[in-house]
Amino acid sequence: MGFKKFLAKRAITMFGVLMATLLVTIILVGSNMDSISKQSAALEIRQQVTNNKSLLSSFKTTEQLDSYIANQIKQRITALGLDQPWYSPQRIGLSMYKILTLDFGHAKFLTSDSGSSDVRDIILEKLPRTILLFTTATAIVSVLGIFLGTVAASKVNSKLDKITSGFAIISSSFPVWWIGVLMIFVFAFLYPIFPARATPDLSVTDPGYWGSLLYHMALPLITLVIIGFGSWAYLVRNFLVGVLQEDFITAKRAAGIDEKTHTVLTCTQECSTANSYNSCTKPIWLSWGCNNHRSSI
Repeated sequence: MGFKKFLAKRAITMFGVLMATLLVTIILVGSNMDSISKQSAALEIRQQVTNNKSLLSSFKTTEQLDSYIANQIKQRITALGLDQPWYSPQRIGLSMYKILTLDFGHAKFLTSDSGSSDVRDIILEKLPRTILLFTTATAIVSVLGIFLGTVAASKVNSKLDKITSGFAIISSSFPVWWIGVLMIFVFAFLYPIFPARATPDLSVTDPGYWGSLLYHMALPLITLVIIGFGSWAYLVRNFLVGVLQEDFITAKRAAGIDEKTHTVLTCTQECSTANSYNSCTKPIWLSWGCNNHRSSI
């Protein structure tokens, strides 16, 4: 029952953070998005009228045409609710609801593989591949980062420790999208080793689909691993170094008891505080505890 309450409390907290983030985002970009939406509606009406030759021929003067277009734009703005201020409760509530339901309208140029221009369809189509990519990258980053972090923590101020810390700072300084564009330019165009497209052209039922998927996923996967494992290693290294300097670890060491197991248990609490419990606790236990065949608990 306690664990269920914990999950319920965590879910409510995360939902509250999500709603607060959406509200702040709407407040920051509300005025700009309002003007963009109105301009987009006006442009769409003008294009529809311009493409309708029979409708254009029915107007005798340009004043009639301009009056008709202005009236249609006004009706469209009213239908979209853009006649109200962007900061009104109705507009803010509607915007948050549309964001939560992925109701972003239709894309002008991008379409899904099925040909749909609905932004929701495009997002839902790419979502499984995105989950696969980031889940795989997180698993690899966790293993590499935790391994290097434990080694660096056991050799403080060594060359490996300095290299790990320096790489963590450098890799964390670059945005992922910028490194991604650079990797695509170098390894997909300058040296065509990997494809620029992240998804295979084969059908899912094709026998070679999964091999093609891994090949197409290699370049973004390598990019995410390069950017991510340094910070993981630095995080684990700092946790372990801090725990190893605690008084109870010194007492265990003075009593002749292997302190690694106690270090692991304490470090898992730190990882949990950093929202890394699920992916950090078990690998640290394996990398530290499994090498120790004695239990000192």
